[in-house]
Amino acid sequence: MIQKNNLRFSILVVFLINFILLCVHTSSAQQKRKILIKKADILISEEWQDTTVNLLRGNVILEHEGALMYCDSAFLYEQLNSFDAFGNIHINVSDTLNLFGDVLFYDGNTRIAEVHYNVRLIDKTTTLYTQHLFYDRNLEIGHYPDSGRIVDKDNTLTSRNGYYFSRPREYRFRENVVLQNPDYILVTDTLDYDTKTRIAYVKGPSTITGKERYVYAEDGWYDTQNEIVSLKTHVFMRNKDRTLKADSVFYNDKIS
Repeated sequence: MIQKNNLRFSILVVFLINFILLCVHTSSAQQKRKILIKKADILISEEWQDTTVNLLRGNVILEHEGALMYCDSAFLYEQLNSFDAFGNIHINVSDTLNLFGDVLFYDGNTRIAEVHYNVRLIDKTTTLYTQHLFYDRNLEIGHYPDSGRIVDKDNTLTSRNGYYFSRPREYRFRENVVLQNPDYILVTDTLDYDTKTRIAYVKGPSTITGKERYVYAEDGWYDTQNEIVSLKTHVFMRNKDRTLKADSVFYNDKIS
């Protein structure tokens, strides 16, 4: 009987220790996720519908898990762990990634930022311009649902909607995609663009129109920096008075 009681007591102790550790871990995690006020010229706190609302004005800086967020004014909802910000929005996501706009809705629980109006996403050599951008800090993916323009040193690319993957620094463009370069215009419905290598990958009916050449294909890639082209599937080329039909084509624009 004594042994059974000791066993029960040991199990109870282990359960209580695990429960306490879980509570401490949960509390620590929740505290870590809390949005912090770093700076504001004016701070007014009020209670509204079971949550504390902080009205922040003037040189506002908020911080959440390593990201600094700047604005002219904001409403911070403490219990909801979210805020609405207005005017001169700037999110410093990382050393190389900065996001700007006029209005920001940020949820500290999901780590998703909605930036609206005059949006600019700047990452080293490229800048994305759009009116609405949703950025998921967990997945490090940005999505614009309606019309965007991306500009780098040599190219301007527009599309109806698209995605930006910040870790590999790649864009995926969908619908009405147009890539413009001083030497050609590429039109397609699906294009992936690697900002590091400046290679554009196309899938589906695509055309490349240059000063003296017209190209049609349904699969392939174009190295915009070195002007190397690899195309396949129903390839058709017209260059001055010559035409070519093939299953696949590989050529260098600099020497062809």
